[in-house]
Amino acid sequence: MTKKELYEKKIEGRLQELKDEISILKTRVDNAKTEVKLEYVNQLENLKNLEQIAEKNLDEFKNKSDDTWEKFKENIEESWDKLSCEITQLKKKFKENE
Repeated sequence: MTKKELYEKKIEGRLQELKDEISILKTRVDNAKTEVKLEYVNQLENLKNLEQIAEKNLDEFKNKSDDTWEKFKENIEESWDKLSCEITQLKKKFKENE
């Protein structure tokens, strides 16, 4: 297995973990109190948009040749970092409002 293939598997696994976290957060938003629900819904929508960007970057990455994929690696990591950060922020808001 090449370095690119190993990295791709790692990223696919990480994306699935983030999707699972978003799914859990969606359930929490659905069960949230009415007065804070709108704020959560907006943040959840932002998470879904970031998830789509991350998926798009992964698709683009898969199409890169073995000699150019490392240059694209930074874009993937940046989108993952943004998505992870937003998930963490929403989790903190839930804790603050409990």
